[in-house]
Amino acid sequence: SAAVTGHAHVYLDARKAGRATVPAFDLGRVPPGPHRLRVELRSAAHKLIASRDGTAHATLEFDVPAP
Repeated sequence: SAAVTGHAHVYLDARKAGRATVPAFDLGRVPPGPHRLRVELRSAAHKLIASRDGTAHATLEFDVPAP
């Protein structure tokens, strides 16, 4: 199969935090409390990249402790 070029859209708590073209992404300062991080792989045309079992995305829920 042919390689697909593109990038990742990064969302923190349902708000777009940015776009990543390398494996690392800095969210900056995240306030205390529960959060949800979602990363979606997108083509150069910004369409979701599909895999055999659905779209290529991942979601992580995490808590930042209060200072």
